[in-house]
Amino acid sequence: MAINSTRKLSLIVVIPCLNEENSIGSTIKEVLDCTPKAKVIVVDNNSSDSTAKVAREAGARVVFEPSSGKGRAFRSALNHLPRDFDALLMIDGDGTYEIAPIHEALRMITDNGIDLVVGRRVSGQDAKDAYRKGHRFGNKVFTALNRFFHASEIEDSLSGWRVMSHKFVGTFPSNSKGFEIETEMNAHVRNFDMNVANIDVFYRERKGESFSKLRTYRDGFRILFSNFRIALQNRPLIFLGFPSLISVIVSIPLMARALTGYLETGFVPQLPSLIVGISFFMGGSTVLIIGYLLEQMRLTYISSARQNYFLNLNRLAE
Repeated sequence: MAINSTRKLSLIVVIPCLNEENSIGSTIKEVLDCTPKAKVIVVDNNSSDSTAKVAREAGARVVFEPSSGKGRAFRSALNHLPRDFDALLMIDGDGTYEIAPIHEALRMITDNGIDLVVGRRVSGQDAKDAYRKGHRFGNKVFTALNRFFHASEIEDSLSGWRVMSHKFVGTFPSNSKGFEIETEMNAHVRNFDMNVANIDVFYRERKGESFSKLRTYRDGFRILFSNFRIALQNRPLIFLGFPSLISVIVSIPLMARALTGYLETGFVPQLPSLIVGISFFMGGSTVLIIGYLLEQMRLTYISSARQNYFLNLNRLAE
C-alpha cells in the first residue's frame, strides 16, 4: 500500500482481552500517550469482569467475541478494521509489553519495507519474574522449531507484540483459534516471502490481580501441533519430501538384493525383500507426488491471495 508522506501514519491497535479490567485502562492510556492518533480496538473475549467498560472509558472501541481463544479474538477484530490504515499493532491487554518501540517499528514498515516487526522480549533485574524461566525455555524451543519448520528469521516466536503492514493483514488468513495465532503469523511471513524484523521490547510484571491465560502444557501442545500442521500446509514439498526420499533410499538395496538373486538363479528367493522394497519405493513416490501437488496448490493460493489484495487496494484508491 502506497503511503502518502504528506499525511499522518494511520495506526490500528488491536488488543485481545480476557478479564483484564485491572490493566486494560493503563494499557490503552500508554498506547494513546505514545500514538495519540491511533485507533484502539479491544476485543472482549467473553470476559466475566468489567474489561469492556474500562476499555470504553479509556477511549477504545470494544468488540465482543463470545468464543474463547486469542486467534478467534484477533479474527473478530479483522472484521471491524477500517480499510485505509497503514499498520496494525497487536498487543496483550495485561500491560506487560512497553509501547514506546512502536515508533521505530512504524519507521521500519514505512521506510524499510518491513511487513512484520516482532517484539523481542527483554526484562530487567526488577522484573526478573515477569518472564518465567519455564516459559522462556519453552519459547526458545518453539523459536528453534519455528526456524526449522518455516525458515523464519523471528527471534521470539511466541511474542504477543507485533506490528503488521497493511499488506500482511490484507493477505493473512487467520485460521487459528487460540495462542497458535503467533505461529500462524510466523509461517505467513515466510509463506508469502515477506520481510520481517525484530526489535527489543521491555517485558514487565503484570499489574494488580492480572494473571496469564496461557495454560503451559495444553497450549504448548497445541502450539507444537500447529507447527506441524502449518508446516505441512506451507512447505508441503519439503515436509513430505524428506520422508519420501528416505523411503526410496531404503527401497533401493532391498530391490537390488532381490534383483541380484534373480539374475544369478533365475528365481526370486528374496521375495519378501522385493515386496518390501517395492512397497517402500511406491509409498515414497506417492508421498512425493502428493507433496508436489500440494506445493502447486499452495503457489496457486498465494498468487490468488496477492491478486485479490491488490484488486481490493485498487478499489480503495478509486
